[in-house]
Amino acid sequence: MKLKLTVLTLLAAAFGWTAIPVGQEVRPVPGAGTGIVTVTGSVDIGNLPPVRQGSDWQVRFATPPDVRVASLPEVRVASPGFLKPRGRYEIAWAAGQSEDVVVVEVAAGAWARVESKSGRRRWVNVGQAQAVEEIGAGR
Repeated sequence: MKLKLTVLTLLAAAFGWTAIPVGQEVRPVPGAGTGIVTVTGSVDIGNLPPVRQGSDWQVRFATPPDVRVASLPEVRVASPGFLKPRGRYEIAWAAGQSEDVVVVEVAAGAWARVESKSGRRRWVNVGQAQAVEEIGAGR
């Protein structure tokens, strides 16, 4: 008799234990059990405006940071002392090409007004040259 009572008690306890999570689905709020509530249905948005991309995407800061650029003192580059007006020089540029020119005028900042063999005059910055070599007297 004790065995039957024990078995019946265990069966009732097992049935009650499994019924608690199953009953969870019908409760209006989560309680003891899994804590999962199944929700079914659909969402209808009846007044949805058409959406399309009309141009390139642009991203902007809502509040851009305040940026201030302080002026730095100008750095003066002295013209090479050996450049003389009416002097003829071969200038080798960093890109690899070279040219023969006659210096017409020397200015500050390594600038020189030169005349090429074709007679065309222009300003060049000899500070950007790879090499400057004197090749003789001017015309």
